[in-house]
Order: sequence, then C-alpha cells, then structure tokens
Amino acid sequence: MGSKTYLVDQEKLIQIDTKNKAKQKSSQEVLDALNRDLSLWSKMNMLIGDAMGKKVLQLSTGLNIEAIIGIR
Repeated sequence: MGSKTYLVDQEKLIQIDTKNKAKQKSSQEVLDALNRDLSLWSKMNMLIGDAMGKKVLQLSTGLNIEAIIGIR
C-alpha cells in the first residue's frame, strides 16, 4: 500500500509540475510582449521625448529657424 501511495503522490507532483510549466510559458509570453512594447516606447521616448514635448519642440524650433534663415 505504501508504494501505491508513493506512485499516486508522484503522479500528482507530475500534474502540478505540468500545470506550473504551462503557467510559466504563458507568463513568459506575456513578459516577452511587454518587453517588445517597452522597447518601442523607449525608442519613441528617445526620438520625441516625453508628454511635455520638449524634444519635439526643440526639433520643430530648429527646423523653423533653419527655414527662416535658409540653412539646409
């Protein structure tokens, strides 16, 4: 009877392990997607700045000055 209980316990552990692996895979997929989003937003922040628009303002001011004085 002891070995049968041991086998049942091992089967339960295998089932738990299988479920945990599926959860981990799902979590990793979500994490990967979030990292891709983070990469995109980081690049956008680097190029255009934050919500206050400081970098865009600087860029557009520079372009307007160039247009006014004819610099290319």
